[in-house]
Amino acid sequence: MTDSDTTTPPNRAVIRQHRGPSVVWLLPLLAAIIAGWLVYKSYTESGIMISVVFDSAEGLEAGKTRVMYKGLPAGEIRQLTLNEDLQSITALIEMNINTEDMLTDNTLFWLVKPQVSLSGVSGLETLISGYYIGIQPAEGESKRSFTALTSPPPPERDEQGLYITLYTDSARSIQTGSPVYFRNIEAGRVIEYSLSPSGEEVLIDVYIQPEFTAWVTERSRFWNASGIEIDSNLPDFSVRVGSLMSILTGGIHFDSPAFGTPKAAVNGDRFPLYPDLESSRDDLAYQPAGFEGISFRLRADSLGSIQSGSPILFKGIKVGQVTGYQLNTSDHSVTIYASLRQRYSSLVKRDSRFWNVSGIRSSFNLQSGFSFETDGLKPLISGGIAFDTTDGSSAQAGQIFTLFNSEAESLSNTLAITLEFPPGPSLLAGSQIRFRNQPVGEIVSVELSGSDGSLFARALLFEQGFFLARQGTRFWIETPQIGLSGIQNPTGLVFGNHVSVAPGLGENSQTHFVALTEAPVFQPQPGLNLVLTAPSLGSLNQNSKLFYRGISVGKVIGFQLSREGHRVEIYVNISPRYQHLITQSTQFRNIGGIRASASLFKGVDIDAPSIEALLSGGIEIEIPYEDAPATEGLHFPLQPASRQ
Repeated sequence: MTDSDTTTPPNRAVIRQHRGPSVVWLLPLLAAIIAGWLVYKSYTESGIMISVVFDSAEGLEAGKTRVMYKGLPAGEIRQLTLNEDLQSITALIEMNINTEDMLTDNTLFWLVKPQVSLSGVSGLETLISGYYIGIQPAEGESKRSFTALTSPPPPERDEQGLYITLYTDSARSIQTGSPVYFRNIEAGRVIEYSLSPSGEEVLIDVYIQPEFTAWVTERSRFWNASGIEIDSNLPDFSVRVGSLMSILTGGIHFDSPAFGTPKAAVNGDRFPLYPDLESSRDDLAYQPAGFEGISFRLRADSLGSIQSGSPILFKGIKVGQVTGYQLNTSDHSVTIYASLRQRYSSLVKRDSRFWNVSGIRSSFNLQSGFSFETDGLKPLISGGIAFDTTDGSSAQAGQIFTLFNSEAESLSNTLAITLEFPPGPSLLAGSQIRFRNQPVGEIVSVELSGSDGSLFARALLFEQGFFLARQGTRFWIETPQIGLSGIQNPTGLVFGNHVSVAPGLGENSQTHFVALTEAPVFQPQPGLNLVLTAPSLGSLNQNSKLFYRGISVGKVIGFQLSREGHRVEIYVNISPRYQHLITQSTQFRNIGGIRASASLFKGVDIDAPSIEALLSGGIEIEIPYEDAPATEGLHFPLQPASRQ
């Protein structure tokens, strides 16, 4: 056996069949996945198409002009189309996908381009980068079609600071961007102005920078400081010139009096815009810098030469000044508002006396001849007020004093009293106190003393009224009353209510009184005062006349129910010139109304008194025979009307 015979035969190749998919098919699958991802990415990252209508295509260019929001691109114009009206352009804009929430029916678009005005230059960056479209988003419903504004909208109020509104009759030279100054430092700007819905006011929206918001309070005063102001209020003469910017573009100044603890202003607060500095200081609630001491009021018959800024003098030294004044329409008096410097506040006491030192005071008598005096040039021209003080308690802020015409008049003898009035008619400081319709005193101040409307008043009795300051004296507020018999207290219709007084019989003096709720029923008057009793009042009322032989000899002065309530007590007064006619047998008969009788033989008989008695009632007096004279307070029955 040879070696070739013993060689092992070669192995055979084994062929196995692959039963899975071929790897070659992974390539198309991977390509499909990549294509789907690209489609999804293209869909999710594609912009939102909107249309915006512009008046003109000036500055707009497809593929170049962008929409910018806070300096960041938010979209780009893709196509410009001339509209069918041939007056406007529609821009097809692709907005970034993340701006979808910004596209609402309240969103605003406008074209930003360079603008040059006296208040400054805006849109300067467009000189290099070209025009762009501004957007101001706002909440609302989703929208895709818009109309661009022809001018930029007011800036958004998203800056830190204070946003307030000023109102005035005229904007004068104020415009958007005009500066707002505090102590000549720019503190803010005007962001917008417009007419009020009624068209009667100009509303100016103002932005105050954060570092100045603490200086804007409820007492802040704003005034227009545009241009040049000349004040020739003799003896002073002043010229105020604003900054060049305020002269060219208009400007607003403000200050905030520091007295008290005023509330800080908040967004949306409204303030008046005064035409100038002086007008802002005429406000009655204003206290100029340096006069943050006590504030008080003076009541005078007329203003005279006193004006805002007139000095308040103590021993010839200026310690305060007049800050304002107003006319009281109720009694035609004048209320003058004044403030003192803080260091002089303690000089004003509750019983301080104030008098007018304006003008020239002169006197003449046979012994000393003619003399005149004045308190200096400034009080002579601009008015002035002097006062003297005592060691009494300090005055309260807002207290009302009487302003006398001269120092001599202020030294007239008076007596201070206090009155408590129950809820009822109104009463003003300066109202007179009258006894038998003659002034015997004056109400100095009135304060609300309770939630029910009760009043506490301080008053002065003149020397002729000192006898009223005793026990039993009664005070009440007299109001005008209109009735068929006439008008009671007619002067009250013009000058307001006054205080009436009836003297008491007490021997001890008294300076504090609790007033009556209404006038007392029985007030004895000069003449003969009697009491008539009747089952009912009938047509009688206050001031009904008493007639004797057709002549008025007295009147009804009051009435009330008797103590048991079964009869009416009618108080009458017989005039002094006729009181001797009344005797103890005098008869009183009611003649009010119309009396009629009828019979078969005499027919109808109608008896009517005078028109006056018919309207307001009346009493007829009959004196059947001579008798002893009637005495004060005597009672008589009131007979019913006679029947024929």
